[in-house]
Amino acid sequence: MTTRPVPTSPTVRSAWNIALSAGAGLLALYTLAVWTMAGQIADTRAMMVAGSVLSDAMWTDALLELISPATVLAALCLIVAAALGLRGPAAAASAGATVVATMIASELLKLVLVRPDWFDDAGNSLPSGHVSAVAGLAVAAYVAVPRPARAGTAAAGAVLVAATGAATMALGWHRPSDAAASVLLAVGVGAAVTYVSAGLTGCAPSSSGARGPHEDAPVPLTSGTW
Repeated sequence: MTTRPVPTSPTVRSAWNIALSAGAGLLALYTLAVWTMAGQIADTRAMMVAGSVLSDAMWTDALLELISPATVLAALCLIVAAALGLRGPAAAASAGATVVATMIASELLKLVLVRPDWFDDAGNSLPSGHVSAVAGLAVAAYVAVPRPARAGTAAAGAVLVAATGAATMALGWHRPSDAAASVLLAVGVGAAVTYVSAGLTGCAPSSSGARGPHEDAPVPLTSGTW
């Protein structure tokens, strides 16, 4: 009986390295921002500054009201459909799995992570569900498009993620570390899904949209109150 070889292409190795780096970054961020007094103080004060700067902004409420389970599901369906048409079933499955796994992981982390009440008794809010959803969609969109469109897709996704994070801070829903952790989570999940998908299928859609048996899998860019 023959076994499928473990994927070792440069792209797949990069996906594994990105997943590990994102996980390590998330752990370091949580440790510094939540488990140190200085980190808690700096994190909370940064949120207060953001709230002060954006106190008169009307778009923050509107943006966060727009991000609901229904709109996230609709966006996910559009991205999966686009991925299926542009890059094939492997990319579509990866895009869908990235969003779903990111949102599930976000909720689980928020439940199990502990925040010591050294500076305040607000409790843990890391990561942000709103930012996780938008970041997961951004990574999925990056996976869905062919290479020529990735730079623009990554830039648009980064703007949307940044705006969502700023909105959650402006309304006092989340601290900066919550938003940053959500981004690291989405990137890590997207890279892990890419690696696992390549291992299961032994192939992935090409950057141009044509598919072959030995082509590399896509790798996401390191580009509330859920």
